[in-house]
Amino acid sequence: MLATTKNSEVPKRSPKKQRFIFYDRLLLKILIETPENGKLIFETLFKKAPIIKVSSFLREKTNLLEEIMIFSKLPKRLFTKTAFKDVYQQIKTLPILILPFVFTLVTLLLSYINLEAVFWGLLAIGFLSVGLSHCALDHLTSKTIVKKKQFLYFILSYLLKGALLGLVWVFFPDAALIIFIAYSAWHFGQADFKEWRLKQGLRSFIWGLIVLLTILFFHSNELNQILQQIPNLQSVNFLKTMSEKNLFALQICIIISGVVTAVFNRSKYILFTLIYLLLSGMLPLLVSFGIYFIGQHSIHGWRHLTSGLNESSSRLWLKSLPFNIGGAFIITYFLLFSGPNSTGFFCIILACMSLPHVLSMHLFYKKIIY
Repeated sequence: MLATTKNSEVPKRSPKKQRFIFYDRLLLKILIETPENGKLIFETLFKKAPIIKVSSFLREKTNLLEEIMIFSKLPKRLFTKTAFKDVYQQIKTLPILILPFVFTLVTLLLSYINLEAVFWGLLAIGFLSVGLSHCALDHLTSKTIVKKKQFLYFILSYLLKGALLGLVWVFFPDAALIIFIAYSAWHFGQADFKEWRLKQGLRSFIWGLIVLLTILFFHSNELNQILQQIPNLQSVNFLKTMSEKNLFALQICIIISGVVTAVFNRSKYILFTLIYLLLSGMLPLLVSFGIYFIGQHSIHGWRHLTSGLNESSSRLWLKSLPFNIGGAFIITYFLLFSGPNSTGFFCIILACMSLPHVLSMHLFYKKIIY
């Protein structure tokens, strides 16, 4: 226990070695945080456990059952509390995209056993807790707002930007669709590359575009149904006339582009994200998008906001509440009172709502160092 090795020696991380590293961390944390418990631990250890077993334990010669027996003699509440804190801290050091990857696998399992209501409920919770909230803090990322007049000006300019895009959707829907895909790709790539500390610009835009194309074209039937619900959209004919062979070729091109992007940027995170996006292709389009948007993009954005604004998550969430409630009301109203063929119109509303957010976050990302 607590043994050191020479710099030239690389210890083998066997399961047994991992266990003793874990024990070392627990003991060190207890001694550092509550040094008065150190004496109690060792007195209890030598009093209640056989000396020969304790000696073997300190020399890392025990097996798992013997170690469980030894720890059962020690203060259980103290070690349990420290163990939970240690596991939590270890989980926090994992990359964020572990969450959407695991959630994708869990969702596939839930879908297989016909428990879709569970993952829809989890997605709804995630959307309301961080997905919508990270979009409701744009009034904090712009110029400092002190007076009511400044706040009113911010609201009006925000609504005006969305309304202008709405007019483009009315008169030039195909151009609006291209604009929507372009700024969404820019925004998604920007957030991911900021988190992964990769070079911004064309590279991040290409990555964001690959994310969107992977989600959309691996759900071509659903995409086609949504686009058909947008009035006067001509580009929907592109999907309607595309053969299965051409669609398959396009999907292969998207995968190759993702792998090349990962290699070019030397990023395992890009490759890892691409894998779970492809797996989510077996799920509904909205679920696939929700996993990425909530489990990766929104959490990245939230981390950047807490860091750049130097605020705790709880305080930021409270500050986002007014706009969060407004956004939730719009979405809830749509879900309850819209018709069955209005998903396309809903996408237009989301596009108009997201444009001001993307512009605000772009300016925010230019200011912060993360």
